[in-house]
Amino acid sequence: MTIECSIGIIKESDKYLFSQRSKKPFLDHFEFPGGKLESNESSDQAIDREIFEELGVKIVDKIKIGSLIHLYKNLKVKIHIYQIVSYEGNILSREKQKILYLNPLDSYHKFIESTYRIINYISLPRYMHIISEKKSNPYSINRARKYFNNMIRLRSFGLSEDSYISQAKEISEISSNKDAKLILDLKYIRSCQGIRYSGIHYTSNEINDIKTNIRIDKNITYSASCHNLKEIHIANQLNLDFILLSPVLSSKHSNPSLGWTDFKLLSKEANMPVFALGGISKDDLKTCMANDGYGVSGISKF
Repeated sequence: MTIECSIGIIKESDKYLFSQRSKKPFLDHFEFPGGKLESNESSDQAIDREIFEELGVKIVDKIKIGSLIHLYKNLKVKIHIYQIVSYEGNILSREKQKILYLNPLDSYHKFIESTYRIINYISLPRYMHIISEKKSNPYSINRARKYFNNMIRLRSFGLSEDSYISQAKEISEISSNKDAKLILDLKYIRSCQGIRYSGIHYTSNEINDIKTNIRIDKNITYSASCHNLKEIHIANQLNLDFILLSPVLSSKHSNPSLGWTDFKLLSKEANMPVFALGGISKDDLKTCMANDGYGVSGISKF
């Protein structure tokens, strides 16, 4: 059974409004304001009602950012995420819960499990540029400069450990002064200590070997490459932040291309944002989103 809820993002500087739970599960943990959908209630209606009941304010303007599904130990929750743009009234705790503006990434308070996935979701760019070079290439590095404010993944396939670390350092130094998210592959991650990065990416083979929860650092994203329904189900069980689904339009290997029809069918099965990969360019973003994708990624066409 899936429980559906709507939550509201109310931001002040770099902090978000949270309320403290007064009952189990997750007693005394902080969560975004909101709650479960009632019978025959839409997610839009639920967020309006919940914010008024919980905080005493009437929403004037809101934007639905999206939704994700989080798997708890004995519970499946679909979370509809709304940015609260404006409201009428003064925020107060009508249900006598403690409410605080907090940043979960640097707070000592306890938060419910899905919090970090929601934070990652609302800051997730729509484009991922993939760098795949056997050695440092000034052209690729300079081309990557154009994709700041987005994501850059340094692919490890075909690279020696020394070459990968060298390129990772170079790209990290550039991106550290920009609002870029550098994603590194799991393969050499233990050798990348001291390098600033924003996420760890797993291959489809690597996620097949995972037996336990991989989220050990709340400050980074966790993602994986998927090619079929089985791998998407594994990604769902791991509560990953996003996946790359390929090949959509073209393939360098023997795998047949999915096409947008199968891409849409598979994307509907994912509990997280899906990026299209394989013969994809930046111009395909609208088509991707129209087929239940979130963003686009690529190497040669980016």
